[in-house]
Amino acid sequence: MNRKRWISIILTMGIVIVIASISMFLWNFCHLGTSEAETIKLNWNIDLTAGSEDIYYKDIGPSFHGDGSRISVMKYPDFDAVEKIVNWQDSPNKEVESKVSDILTNELQIDAKYMPDFKTPYKYYCYKKDSLNTIYLIYKPSENYLYAVEDLY
Repeated sequence: MNRKRWISIILTMGIVIVIASISMFLWNFCHLGTSEAETIKLNWNIDLTAGSEDIYYKDIGPSFHGDGSRISVMKYPDFDAVEKIVNWQDSPNKEVESKVSDILTNELQIDAKYMPDFKTPYKYYCYKKDSLNTIYLIYKPSENYLYAVEDLY
């Protein structure tokens, strides 16, 4: 190949790399500041944004596909703000308690103060997107806290 052809190929590759880099930067920049409630809305089509305040968040850390476990704790003004989000079930549910406790203590190792207290009444909702991905919503009326525990694979 002649010299002009090589220069043309190198310039084209350079332009493609610059455009890809700028695109990645802009995509990341646009997603900064997204609340956990907005992320859950995007991932699960469950709208938790009405009046929520982010209190706590923890995940397992960086992963290639965004899989693993994470918890988001949000505070709401009252139950009216979350009542119509999902079809809440009344407590207790030992299976949900066991799974959520296992994720929070063994996988995420969260601080005890952010653990839902299953000894007091709560409402819950469990949604399986498929055989591997599940979200558990635990709402504590006494605190107006909503715990969103995601188990992703």
